[in-house]
Amino acid sequence: KYTVKETQTNIEGYELEYVKMNGSEVSEGTDKAYTTNTVVTKDGKTVTIEDKYKEIVETGDLEIKKTIDGENIIEDDLENLKFTVQNEAGEYLYKEDGKVKTSKDKVEIKLGDFDKNTDGTYSLKFEDIEVGKYTVKETQANIEGYELEYVKMNGSEVSEGTDKAYTTNTVVTKDGKTVTIEDKYKEIVETGDLEIKKTIDGENITEDDLENLKFTVQNEKGEYLSKDKDGKVVTSKDKVEIALGEFDKNNDGTYSLKFEDIEVGKYTVKETQANIEGYDIEYVEMDGKKVNASNDDSFTTNAVVTKDGKVLEIVDAYKVQTGDLEIKKTLDGDNIVEDDFENLKFTVQNEAGEYLFKDANGNVKTSRDKHEIKLGDFDKNSNGTYTLKFENIEIGEYTVKETQANVEGYELEYVKMNGQKVSEGNDDSYTANTVLTKDGKTVEIEDKYKKVKEDVTEETESTTEETESTVDIETESTKETETTTKETIKETQDVVAEESRESEKKTDKESNKKDKKKDKKDNKKNKKNKDKKEIVRGEERESSSTERITETLTGETEGGSGSSTPQTGDFNHIKELFMLFLSSLVGLVAMVKIKKKNQY
Repeated sequence: KYTVKETQTNIEGYELEYVKMNGSEVSEGTDKAYTTNTVVTKDGKTVTIEDKYKEIVETGDLEIKKTIDGENIIEDDLENLKFTVQNEAGEYLYKEDGKVKTSKDKVEIKLGDFDKNTDGTYSLKFEDIEVGKYTVKETQANIEGYELEYVKMNGSEVSEGTDKAYTTNTVVTKDGKTVTIEDKYKEIVETGDLEIKKTIDGENITEDDLENLKFTVQNEKGEYLSKDKDGKVVTSKDKVEIALGEFDKNNDGTYSLKFEDIEVGKYTVKETQANIEGYDIEYVEMDGKKVNASNDDSFTTNAVVTKDGKVLEIVDAYKVQTGDLEIKKTLDGDNIVEDDFENLKFTVQNEAGEYLFKDANGNVKTSRDKHEIKLGDFDKNSNGTYTLKFENIEIGEYTVKETQANVEGYELEYVKMNGQKVSEGNDDSYTANTVLTKDGKTVEIEDKYKKVKEDVTEETESTTEETESTVDIETESTKETETTTKETIKETQDVVAEESRESEKKTDKESNKKDKKKDKKDNKKNKKNKDKKEIVRGEERESSSTERITETLTGETEGGSGSSTPQTGDFNHIKELFMLFLSSLVGLVAMVKIKKKNQY
């Protein structure tokens, strides 16, 4: 008994399909060998081994994807389109019953043999073909009634060859290859030009505003027309809006957009965006007729293009949007009166820097020169606030300033504008910027004040020093009189001390009693009232002294003058009279000081 093995069967470049031993297919063993057992007799034994190989050929898929771009092309038209595919051996590939076949003879494949995809393209796939170079041709690209604009293969435009075919070469790898072919057709139809002429009627509208204006143009198929960067008319199933900035600006200020050589027929032109920020549309006129906005807020008209062309005129009339600007003023402070308010002043400026104010008839006016508005020009409300309203003014940004906020005798604690405290600017004013819309705007200004408290002691001392200094300079004679008076009083007091003491005590007691009552009231008054009281008291003393002098003189007169010889009683009267005179003189000097102090 003998064992026969084929231990190595691999041949580079070939794939082993099977091994047969003695006519039977055997499998590869665990030792990677193919084995058979045989018995040798005296007659001998023959072992047959057959290996079947096939050449290893790398394959891949070749797919042709066809796109048709043209209007009104039907399936019957596509039967005219034909293609060929050849390998490096020059053989023509085709499919039969779904299998790839080759032929030495020319085989053309119709587009009708392609599979139609859901996206409208067409595909033909050759699967598991040998990798290598292939030549793909579109041998028939013409469609009756249409002009072929171009043929693109793998994204590049190709020209018609001498064989009237459009050709590309491609290499198929094991990863496969797709060849794209796009044919662009234009139906041979009667054409004309459609020109849209746009006119803008409105003040102060800028080029930037016009960028907002947009339009669409649709043909009868619902396709949107536009122009590419080269100025060619193109169509799209998707919505395409054309900005006014893409129009040509004419010398007369109008704007034009022309679609040249488009198919004659009916077109729908819409102004899909006619609004300009800050303006209201007064009307839109298309082809001489005013039109209203539709449910989609666009303005629409239909135009029929003939071979002679069509000019469609669109006129948009605008007026500037307006709103009301109200300034609401609140004052927070005790004892402030209407006269104080005359000091408060304001300015209102628009974006052009013009100052707003109202004339005598309540009309809003503007001025290049600075114009301040007094609070007295505001309307006073029942709740104590003040308002000033500028009605129907152009919307936009405004600058509101309180240029004078000080009230005499009061300290300004803060100024709030629209609820926020603001600081005084370099121009000594308080400023707020606000944007007025068509819905109006209110600017609220609140001023908070507190009464200024005078330092009575310091002011009195300072005033007294200044007054005394002034009195010393200006009334030197008065000082001399006072000095003389003091000396006289001194001498007189020594003489009449005993006689006048009782009278002075009585007088002082009465005076002190009155002074205490008055002091209780005077303590509640300010220094100014105290000074006034001192003047009154001085005047009362002077009046009292005068009355007493008069009574003394009257008494002497009534006592008669029967004898010219002075008596002891007469001398006493003279002394009392002299004392009263000196007292009056002192009161007079005090009054002069007080009055001069108040004067300064």
